[in-house]
Amino acid sequence: EIRMYQKFQYNIIKNYLNKSVKAWNDMSVLQKIIFLCIDYPFNILRDLTIPPYEKDKWKRKMFICQPITIIIFFIVIFNLYSYVYTYWYVFLALFIIAGICSIIIAKTSYRTSLPSYEWVLLLSAFVLSILWLWSVSSILIDMIVTARFLLPIELPQAFISMTVLSFGGALPDFIVDTSLARTGYAEMALAGT
Repeated sequence: EIRMYQKFQYNIIKNYLNKSVKAWNDMSVLQKIIFLCIDYPFNILRDLTIPPYEKDKWKRKMFICQPITIIIFFIVIFNLYSYVYTYWYVFLALFIIAGICSIIIAKTSYRTSLPSYEWVLLLSAFVLSILWLWSVSSILIDMIVTARFLLPIELPQAFISMTVLSFGGALPDFIVDTSLARTGYAEMALAGT
């Protein structure tokens, strides 16, 4: 059991943390918990719907699963659960077509390189990344609406939305500027600020 756990831990570090085992060991317990509970599951969901297309990160197994996970992703983000029960034959046909596509990908792709029809996979990745952005944005909007009801004072919805929007726009610049300043590019950080 210890060997299985160590292999599982090494695969998590290697595939999703993109750091060495030493970096994993340097993380605090809270950072490890956050990674295992939040970051790791979302990385798996993202990689199952949009596998990495770089040649050094090519994972054939993820591409074989992609047609089936795309259908599940559509059912979840568009809340089509009731339609699955009503129009089960349509979804059964979609899953059969996805299974055939998975078999085609398995038979025509190689373990070490991208297939010749890479443009089809890139087009699906483009559409799916837009859908991921849309679904995450709608979750954030729901969180803003929830935060409005949780606040003890009555604030207008526009005020809360603009605050979150400005925070979301300024946070990446803050992170980039502090990283630049730490690496010795203080003039670039000041220009960015």
